[in-house]
Amino acid sequence: MSSFFGASIVGASESALDGSLSVSGFGTLGLVYSSQPDLPFVREISQNIDAIERISARQDSRLGIQINYQPLPELELVAQVVVRDKVDNTLSNSVEWAFAKWEPIPATSLRLGRVGLDLFLLSDQRNIAYSYSWVRPPVEFYGWLPLYSLDGGDLTWRTDLGDGQLKAKLFAGRSLPADVKLTGNPIRFAVSPAVGINISWEDVHWRWRAGYTRSRVDLDYAAPSDLIDALKQVAPLWPHAQTLLDSFEVRGTDLTYAGVGGAYDDGRWQIIGEYSRTAVERVSMPRGKKAYLSVGHRFGAWLPYVMYADSTDRRSLVVAEPGNPMLTPLWVASTAAINQRSMTQRTWSLGARWDVASNTALKFQFDHVSAPPEGRWLWYRQGAGGSDLMPLHVDTNVFSATLDVLF
Repeated sequence: MSSFFGASIVGASESALDGSLSVSGFGTLGLVYSSQPDLPFVREISQNIDAIERISARQDSRLGIQINYQPLPELELVAQVVVRDKVDNTLSNSVEWAFAKWEPIPATSLRLGRVGLDLFLLSDQRNIAYSYSWVRPPVEFYGWLPLYSLDGGDLTWRTDLGDGQLKAKLFAGRSLPADVKLTGNPIRFAVSPAVGINISWEDVHWRWRAGYTRSRVDLDYAAPSDLIDALKQVAPLWPHAQTLLDSFEVRGTDLTYAGVGGAYDDGRWQIIGEYSRTAVERVSMPRGKKAYLSVGHRFGAWLPYVMYADSTDRRSLVVAEPGNPMLTPLWVASTAAINQRSMTQRTWSLGARWDVASNTALKFQFDHVSAPPEGRWLWYRQGAGGSDLMPLHVDTNVFSATLDVLF
């Protein structure tokens, strides 16, 4: 049975027997079609936009292997490797988890190594499509963050509360850099350090979660290197060039993320929603609020659902046009890199999941996506590359189908 509370592979909570080795896996084969010409759909900003076509299998297809080994009753070793579409695929950035989990006392566990970045209700399940009923988590809520894990650790404490279990988690660490290619040359995005806390409560039907994370952005500029180089060259001649450079420079900038979420599943009705706010000092980085709500109902092996997702990105930069007309193209490109790259969009989705076997699900989803000209964070005009400075109004239909398996 599908559940937003996930399969046992998700949290590595179902330990292997003492001294034994457990190997499991998951995979998704997907296909996506976007109706607006020359405007392919992107699931998240870490994907290789240059290789994604109007009809493509890259967005949702992925393959993962997880290994659990428990040499001692209080010690478990976990590793998870996921192959999915990224700007730069390496063995290192394909290792999502690689940690040791130690339970020194009952109801308390410590994990050290590469652990999941726990910002969302479905943080540990983002890659494991079988564990949720949609084709993918809503891009307005999940697609802006290219990071999945932290090198560090977390401490979790559990206790019974009412008919359910209360958990509190503290975590800290730094991320590997993730390449993001929105336009032009890739930008390497990372956080170092990131610290956070989340509290959750779960019983047989309900799950509630609230969390707060504070991180420091670990990259020099939130813009392609060729644009930064051009601004540095003209800064002595054009004072506003330094204003633009200051807006793009984000190393050491604090980014805070606060979110709440809840889910209900009684075997028939399935309801899930999340709300978050992101705050950051620089206008070149994502800021604002995001939310979604999904409602589904099971009919035997079928679960149709409807979902609405919304993202409002509050960023705007106004810089006076240079007096020298030779600098106008650079002024246009610089201001567009901020003002046309927010993530302001909304999506209505209709879909259905069919559990064809105990470990296999087939899904279909229709999305109607709309975004104003300044809300093109997840969109690009095919073939335009870094020279694409024209306003882009998104009003497209996206059709998706996936086959999800656990093994």
